[in-house]
Amino acid sequence: MGTNRIIAMVELTRIRAAAERARPYVQRTPMVPVEGALLKLECLQPTGSFKVRGFFAAATQAQISMPERVRHGLITVSAGNAAQACAYAAHSLGVPCRVVMFDTAPATKIDGV
Repeated sequence: MGTNRIIAMVELTRIRAAAERARPYVQRTPMVPVEGALLKLECLQPTGSFKVRGFFAAATQAQISMPERVRHGLITVSAGNAAQACAYAAHSLGVPCRVVMFDTAPATKIDGV
């Protein structure tokens, strides 16, 4: 059984605005050539993954559009990288954070939160 899906394109201005909001909190990471491709070294972010960019972009937008909600903090469910990114963003922005992690999450990820 097929479903009809409408895919909305995200406007480039919104992408650039999100990047600009995250810029003060994330590292500018290099791109290195690897066998005909470019590899973006997001592993050099403070949390070791690209996910910190999205959490800062979303949290800083929420501070603008719904500041009363952000004061209550950030929350995520994750087994690793998103948990670390959420905790890092919340700490950097001075808001509370609640992270729910699975029992099977690696100890290194739990320690990183």
